[in-house]
Amino acid sequence: MRYRVCVVLGLLSFASPAGAQDMSQHWVRCLNEQEAFTADQSIEGCTAVIQAARDVPANMAIAFNSRGNSHAAKDQPDRAIEDYDQAIRLNPNYAAPHHNRGGVYLDRAQYDRAIQDFDQALRLKPNEAVLLSGRCYAKASAGALAAALADCNEALRRMPGHAEFLDSRGFTYLKMRQLPQALADYDAAFKVDPGQATALFGRGVVRRQMGDVSGGDADIAAAIAIDAAVAGRLARRGVVP
Repeated sequence: MRYRVCVVLGLLSFASPAGAQDMSQHWVRCLNEQEAFTADQSIEGCTAVIQAARDVPANMAIAFNSRGNSHAAKDQPDRAIEDYDQAIRLNPNYAAPHHNRGGVYLDRAQYDRAIQDFDQALRLKPNEAVLLSGRCYAKASAGALAAALADCNEALRRMPGHAEFLDSRGFTYLKMRQLPQALADYDAAFKVDPGQATALFGRGVVRRQMGDVSGGDADIAAAIAIDAAVAGRLARRGVVP
């Protein structure tokens, strides 16, 4: 969203639209705000809503966006993008599908498209700090490091101490080869959220590059134990032990 992790980072929540009481259970499963349902159950709920709301484009847009989130959670990026595209077609001023599609593009290493979606979502004014952090990560992945750092700094100015934002800035500093700053951000992110695999893996890479090979290897192993795919995701972005 992050879509990296991201994907993880980017899901927005919405209240059930007015006039949908008779579809309330389908809406509850579709939106899945408490993550009480499986992705397949959420997809079923969204599909039922879409079929019943064909004359209400705004409601259909919300359902397509939520179904896209569930496809993304199932690691079905093509289907997720198709649903986000539909949501945007139905409601071009709806920020969430731009945000969430940007996260999928980021996870697929399609950085220019990710940045374009984050730009558009920012123009539409959803949670700006989250979007700035996502755009920071995308820009850093694409090599636009000064612009990335500006986005991360602004995100952290708005929401100081946020673990995902610190992770994004740590990644940016790592790409900039500013290792002490990267280590400080990864340490801070880890204190807030010890289960954040990307920050832990990044810290392991930094430690190895700073000469602490055993400490770095321990961080990397712990990160992979949390998320077996983390090494591959970061390798696509140029971060390897």
